[in-house]
Amino acid sequence: MYGARAARVRRFSLLLLDEEEEYVQDWVVTAAWPVDRVAGNWQRAPLVGGRVRLCTRSLFFEPDDVRIPIVRIPLAAVKSLTSGPPVAAVAAQSGANITSQSPSSASPSSPVPSSPLFHGAVQRSSTAATSSASSNGPSMLLEAREVVLMRANMEEVPYTFLRAPTPATAAGGSVGSGSSSSGSSGKDHSSEPPEYRWAFGPCYSPLQPLLTQAAVLLEINRRPREQRSAAL
Repeated sequence: MYGARAARVRRFSLLLLDEEEEYVQDWVVTAAWPVDRVAGNWQRAPLVGGRVRLCTRSLFFEPDDVRIPIVRIPLAAVKSLTSGPPVAAVAAQSGANITSQSPSSASPSSPVPSSPLFHGAVQRSSTAATSSASSNGPSMLLEAREVVLMRANMEEVPYTFLRAPTPATAAGGSVGSGSSSSGSSGKDHSSEPPEYRWAFGPCYSPLQPLLTQAAVLLEINRRPREQRSAAL
């Protein structure tokens, strides 16, 4: 029952957007969560179902499970954004045991949009079938220097800011206070990759619309402030 309720509740609000930021579009996706680097995924499930919500200055990932925090990735902090392998392959590359967090967010076995009949059948699919179905289509692969975690368990608490360790912080330890951090306390960051790596695979639509719009907004957010403000 809790799982059904978790899938219905939506925590995202336009109040989470920055000032002058606008909402663009959303997609149902399966995400490869970097469980070894980003906390909050309480089951440490490498695949998590939810929605990607693309905005003019950031990309949000809202997991179906309300116990897992919403992820905000500022586009200004994104180092790379490309078409990548299936989300299951990305999770496997991280050494994770591939299991699916949400059967309701399975991807069809083909990267093309599913039929309405299959869409309804997804709700009754098993975890094993979900893992298999979500492993085939290409994903949007991005690497970001900053991740913001918010509204886990529907709680209005201070956001958690995760920033990838720079060579200086990797050598001397994380610097910061409050809700900001460079990772787990006491952890050696010297061997970590410099960015947080995420993959998002659309479940019921082709990858290209998401990838194209995200790439355009990423390019705009890399411009000087005056040009960026004019374009957005």
